[in-house]
Amino acid sequence: MPYVEDTEGELTYDELRAAAEPVELEEVGYSIWVASLEHVIGMKEHANRHLDRIDITALRMAHGLEDD
Repeated sequence: MPYVEDTEGELTYDELRAAAEPVELEEVGYSIWVASLEHVIGMKEHANRHLDRIDITALRMAHGLEDD
């Protein structure tokens, strides 16, 4: 995957990786890299599907960025 789209335009793998965070998965015994919250929301905003809009609200609420 050479790039993904978000509301700011194209993001390269290197840009995504630079902002990604490692998450330890005890079930498998190692960490995986996860896109930043900002990038996930941006990609979902770009896709603009109904389910993505629901996800955006849920993500913002879970991280204290939006009220109930």
